[in-house]
Amino acid sequence: MSVVEEKEAKTLTRKSGDTPRQESFGLDRRVLVAHPGDRVGFFVRINGPSRHVISVEVRGIPSSVAEVAVSPHRAVAPYTAEISLAIRGDAEPGLYPFSVVINNLTIGRPVGVEKLGLLVLSRELTLRHYAEARRIYRYEGLGAQGVLWYLIAMVYENGVGFMELKRAYELIRGGPVRKATIAKILKQMIRKNLIVKGEDGRYYPLVTKQEVAFSRIDRSRVRMQQSKTWKERKERQEPTKSEKLLHEPYVAKLALMRAKKIAQKHGSLAAAYFLVHSLVGARETGILLLWLNTLFIYCEQKTGFCHYFYSELLSRYFQLLGLTRA
Repeated sequence: MSVVEEKEAKTLTRKSGDTPRQESFGLDRRVLVAHPGDRVGFFVRINGPSRHVISVEVRGIPSSVAEVAVSPHRAVAPYTAEISLAIRGDAEPGLYPFSVVINNLTIGRPVGVEKLGLLVLSRELTLRHYAEARRIYRYEGLGAQGVLWYLIAMVYENGVGFMELKRAYELIRGGPVRKATIAKILKQMIRKNLIVKGEDGRYYPLVTKQEVAFSRIDRSRVRMQQSKTWKERKERQEPTKSEKLLHEPYVAKLALMRAKKIAQKHGSLAAAYFLVHSLVGARETGILLLWLNTLFIYCEQKTGFCHYFYSELLSRYFQLLGLTRA
């Protein structure tokens, strides 16, 4: 019989008055999520040995992050202990691993350890925002630019300072990043007219539509976190065809989807015309400037801003329609 049976983590009290969180958003159930000022907790069931005195101890959470209370701290098994964490109002956002240690005081040795985690988010960064930003970074393949645009446009409505933006990105990425790296990426985003730096030194979005913003990010140039060892890099398998298609640029997938619908209703000639003269798909104001192998370059009529991306999928469809390359 297991010494520790962890019950579902739940919110005890919330200063904002919100209802307890019911969704995990893909996070491990062993990770507690909170904001500064929150109080979160869970229960631990001690099943045995019967009539032995068992104590419950929480290790690893810095006092600067949260105050930990265990009730009861020790008792005769079987019993249920309640563990509550009062997050400090000035707690630094981050992921803090900790352990729940079960000690058998009757025989004088530990009998169980449960490894958990406490994720402290900034007040603006909700759990839903955190999960969506993680999805953009890991599964959409949009890297730092995608995450930083999402934070600036969707999370910080009144603008965001450099250091606050850096800390939020590091939390989502899961590791530290140099200031110079973040500054370089932000300058690139400014040149792409994705964001602007105000006179107050804070960053604001110029593009508010997600599909438009993501179409300006060249996924082929996105750098993701690499494996730690050479052996891991060597053993990494080549992606399958289906996996490659998942990394097709959003604008290519959107244009292809709309072209196929036009082809079904109006024929392949209309679809070809759409792809050449309205390649953007989202605003339908783009003009194709160049198609060479899998490279596409198009320009928006309204803004005059030119984009480029690579797409094997769209290139094959162009060939099926009888279009010729430059």
